[in-house]
Amino acid sequence: MKTLQELFSSLQSEKDIFQKSRIIRHLRLQYEVPAREIAEKLSVHPSYVSHYLRLLTLPEIVIDGFYAKQVSASHLFILARLQNKEEVMEAYKEILEKGYTSAQTEELIREKKYALVGEDADYFADIEIKQLVTELKKFIPDLDVKITQTRIQGSIHLSIKGKRAKTTHVLRTLLQRLADVEEEEDYDESRHLIYLDETAN
Repeated sequence: MKTLQELFSSLQSEKDIFQKSRIIRHLRLQYEVPAREIAEKLSVHPSYVSHYLRLLTLPEIVIDGFYAKQVSASHLFILARLQNKEEVMEAYKEILEKGYTSAQTEELIREKKYALVGEDADYFADIEIKQLVTELKKFIPDLDVKITQTRIQGSIHLSIKGKRAKTTHVLRTLLQRLADVEEEEDYDESRHLIYLDETAN
């Protein structure tokens, strides 16, 4: 039997995601190693430990698909969020049939996981988030933009790295850009009203 140190060494060098997941499970069950300690060894967030363990719940056919290079590791991590194996298989078949990317798979799993219906089905898709981030960065390339959305709230987090002089300049530039957009909208509306007056006469 390997020592704890040997297991940690194997964990850090292991490339196969399923073998890595088995080592993590062994560390958790046999040695009761905290998830945080395992995460530190892998230089990842503690939540990733749970992500790896969930891979071991995937059906064999999905695992075989990974080794056959039909799906990527990213697909597997996303699929593993589903707890119902029937839903996993349905999603897996749809991924293969439609050739979903990991981003498209993310949307598919989110729909299944939260059973979005009615108004809840109208959410901001990942591709729309990327488009919004791109548009914001057109204003200020130095902005670091993070957008999240849940069923009860959406948020946009803007941050700028640098000294106060730089961040002040960026914030003032953003303020001016937003003011410019508002002025353009006001101008367009006025022009439209003038056009309506002329046609009425």
